[in-house]
Amino acid sequence: VVLDIVLPDRSGLEIAEEITARYRDERPVLIALTAYSSDMDRRLAKAAGFHDFIAKPYDPQALLRRLVALKPSS
Repeated sequence: VVLDIVLPDRSGLEIAEEITARYRDERPVLIALTAYSSDMDRRLAKAAGFHDFIAKPYDPQALLRRLVALKPSS
């Protein structure tokens, strides 16, 4: 799941926390994609359950490489 942190109605951090609480270790791979990229933003994303963090603007090919690297093995 590639999820922006700043959304119109809710925070992507809240959504990630809900997914993490509901699915725990079975949760899907969560990647934060956001224009906010301070160390604090990265720590908050990790605490919310994101597996990775990508700051905008981003390279789509780099995103694909990260998705492949984070893909759970079956």
